[in-house]
Amino acid sequence: MFCSKCGQELLPTARFCSRCGTKQETIEVNTPKPVIPKIGDILMFGHIDHEDNKIPWVVLDSVNNELLLLCRNIISEQIFNSGDYQGVVWSNCSVRQWLNSEFLELCFSNNELERIVTKEIRTDIKAGLFGSKIGNDVSHDRVFLLSMDEVLKYLPTPQSRALHNRWWLRSPGSDNEYVAAVFDNGKIDKSGFLVDRYYGGIRPAVWISTTVNPKTL
Repeated sequence: MFCSKCGQELLPTARFCSRCGTKQETIEVNTPKPVIPKIGDILMFGHIDHEDNKIPWVVLDSVNNELLLLCRNIISEQIFNSGDYQGVVWSNCSVRQWLNSEFLELCFSNNELERIVTKEIRTDIKAGLFGSKIGNDVSHDRVFLLSMDEVLKYLPTPQSRALHNRWWLRSPGSDNEYVAAVFDNGKIDKSGFLVDRYYGGIRPAVWISTTVNPKTL
């Protein structure tokens, strides 16, 4: 920075010239605010295999400076649980463990990881397919699968849910050996598939902050 009258070099914060005393004009630099995505927008966040292969997400909801994102595509095909098949719920399945460990570590930068919020995830447990609610499966996750209720809320039509393959939900199916899924035509299979025998697509969901590291949006 130099004096506008005599040319004396000044500190960037100087208001008056140290040589001639001339008052210096201050120029305000307005830094543009990051554009916050809206519901329905596609947001590129994270990557698969290499940093140039960004992951597209659909913005499903916006609450208190946080966005709910659903991966636009299936990122992997896995059985729901690689161990026991009885008594399997979201909180003890191998898909949840993979999403909240390997997937997070390999697919997100440190700045992106700081933006992913840990949430309490509640999943209704019912007595059979048409039975009444008998409890909640509760976990605390940064990455999760949508429940049946969430899919009906955010993706209300088969067309909005349809992909090239079926994909898992976290809601139980007809009993404790099955888990619900979405068919490739977008219809929801409430009876579900055996947790340890059938492969299904993985569409992760995350809540991210719009105030932490906003430049990564």
